[in-house]
Amino acid sequence: MGEAMKSIIIFLTFTAALAAQDQTTTPPAKTTTAKKKTAAKKTTEAPPSPFLTVPAGATQNPDGTYNYTDKDGKKWNYWKSPFGVMRSEIKPTTPTADGKTPSTLQYTSTTDKGDTVRFERQTPFGPMGYDRKKSEMSDEERSLFELQHPESKAKQ
Repeated sequence: MGEAMKSIIIFLTFTAALAAQDQTTTPPAKTTTAKKKTAAKKTTEAPPSPFLTVPAGATQNPDGTYNYTDKDGKKWNYWKSPFGVMRSEIKPTTPTADGKTPSTLQYTSTTDKGDTVRFERQTPFGPMGYDRKKSEMSDEERSLFELQHPESKAKQ
């Protein structure tokens, strides 16, 4: 390596070090008294949190979730996840003829297709569904279908 090349490398290294040093040491910005007053006002007022929190009046369940009824009468279920506090609305379900409340009642819709019934549910990945022959339906599927299609029970 020639002497000219060494001096160029040393020069570039030195200027890069000076540039890095200039970026780390910046002079303090001058502020006026008006700016200081507005900054003081801003610090005393706490902005609302963009994150969801468990309300103060929520009741804790043994499984770690919280139930809360808001001022509009809506019931909410809160729980803590790795991504923060989450919530979902608790929707009332109607019981079936035998007095049981199926867990899929509020999410599943049924369609009568003659000899078969189409069961369909919305999921985060789109609608998911399956077809079942009327003669092969389980008790829960049958009660759900009869609840959503009362005219089918009259035909039997």
